[in-house]
Amino acid sequence: MLVSLPIVIWGFMPQRSIMQRVIVNSPALHNQTVVVEIDTPRLMRLGESSRLQVSITLDKKDSATNFGGGVPVSLETGPGATRSSTVLSRARFELARLPVTPTGELIEIFSHGAPSVFIWRLNAVELGEFPGRIWLYIQPQPAVQNNEDLKPSEPLTIRVVSILGLRLEFIKLIGVVGIALGVLLLGDLLLGLLVKARQRVR
Repeated sequence: MLVSLPIVIWGFMPQRSIMQRVIVNSPALHNQTVVVEIDTPRLMRLGESSRLQVSITLDKKDSATNFGGGVPVSLETGPGATRSSTVLSRARFELARLPVTPTGELIEIFSHGAPSVFIWRLNAVELGEFPGRIWLYIQPQPAVQNNEDLKPSEPLTIRVVSILGLRLEFIKLIGVVGIALGVLLLGDLLLGLLVKARQRVR
């Protein structure tokens, strides 16, 4: 039971994520502040599903600020961009060896106060650390026909862990069964002690 309890806690504990934010001042968009937030799983357990989310927001004209510090994203703006009420954003996420959905390029049109959000589902089918890249590109809506390629990001890493190489559903099952057996054994032990105590009293 002492072993099963930590296993159950590890198997059922909520996923934790890492939020990274990069803020850039884009001259191509007339110094509009572009905020990119990246929400990634801190780690994934074998057999688990999770998600990676990228949110792009346009703020008002502001001074140039960059809190990126190695955040794995490269933001590019289309040539000849001007201030526009709507903006086209394109994104793609690639991850080595782990299944990611949806695949290919995603497209969103957004405006001030309404962020562009991209979400990918990740499946931890094997153990290890897996490098990935995010491509992002934004441009004003009138320039939708621009065919410039998306620019690659710096690499990011998704880490998958396990106990004894077992998938998460087996870890949960082993933990629950172990606790159930521990409770039964402990109950029998307590019952035996209670019977002996009553016999001594008599």
